[in-house]
Amino acid sequence: MSDDERLRELENQIVRVKGELALRDGKIEQLEFELSEVALNDEMPKHVSVGDPMGALLSIYYSRNHLQTAFPEVRDGDYQRLFRWATSTDEFTTVLGRYRGWYANDPWSDIERLQRELDQIRKSAMFRTFRGIARIVDTLFPDGTLRGRLRTTAVDRLQPKESVPK
Repeated sequence: MSDDERLRELENQIVRVKGELALRDGKIEQLEFELSEVALNDEMPKHVSVGDPMGALLSIYYSRNHLQTAFPEVRDGDYQRLFRWATSTDEFTTVLGRYRGWYANDPWSDIERLQRELDQIRKSAMFRTFRGIARIVDTLFPDGTLRGRLRTTAVDRLQPKESVPK
């Protein structure tokens, strides 16, 4: 066998081995994903679903003691540091990789801002006034009565009609 033939054979073997390694890497990532879905701690809340970004992250969090130790604030609803970890880690790329953009946007910061705005609205005099009027209307026109149906009809007629585009 000539040196050229031997070289081609070795190159073919290298390509074959690289292909096998790639398949094994994919299998390892798939097994990690399945493990993260199945092997969860008993502490995992029952409402967590691994099919959404938050559920996937929490499933990993509750299945790994080192993450629970590193991010104890998660138990109090503070996810910011855990989100930063999820965007920077090379672990669990099969599970977390598809949601990286979601974690990077820190969705909880919007929720906190909106909660503060809602609290301000609820404290406003206008909101309290309209809420008081609504309570009086609810008392005078209760659901399930003739007066309640009258209220529903009146409200329906006051609603703007959707115009159909021509």
